[in-house]
Order: sequence, then structure tokens, then C-alpha cells
Amino acid sequence: MPKRGRRCWRRGVTINALPILRPGDPGRAQGGLEALYEQRIIGGMGAFVVTAESRASFAEAVKRKLVLEISGALPGAPHLAQAQKE
Repeated sequence: MPKRGRRCWRRGVTINALPILRPGDPGRAQGGLEALYEQRIIGGMGAFVVTAESRASFAEAVKRKLVLEISGALPGAPHLAQAQKE
């Protein structure tokens, strides 16, 4: 993580990410882009990655990311996982 990112985290800034995947990308099988974002981009309290699986799912991914950021809920939290099933 660049020094700038670490300084931001110490000041209480959270950096989340929204990678957009391409169909047929060989890196998808290993979760390459998401892993890279988790290792090098996101940070801070409750930081997370929401992935758009394609251009078609981009709008829904942006909506989900904004809802999570505004609500303070974390992806994968039990109440959130249940809501996604409904």
C-alpha cells in the first residue's frame, strides 16, 4: 500500500473499491482483480470490495456499494447476507 493510503487510514479515511470484471478474463478464475484490490487499494475501518461481474451488473454493484457505505453495513454480515437471499 502506498504511503498516501496508510496516512489516510490513520486519519480515519476508509477506501472501498468497485472492480469491474470482463467475461472470459483469465484472472477471474483466481480472483486476481479482487485480490489485487484487497491487497493494494482498499483500507481503513470496514473497507470492502464490491465486484461488478460485467457491464450489465455495474449499476446494481454501484447501488450495493453506496448502500453499504451509507448504512455502515459490512458485506457478508449475517443480516446483509440474509437480505440478499430474499
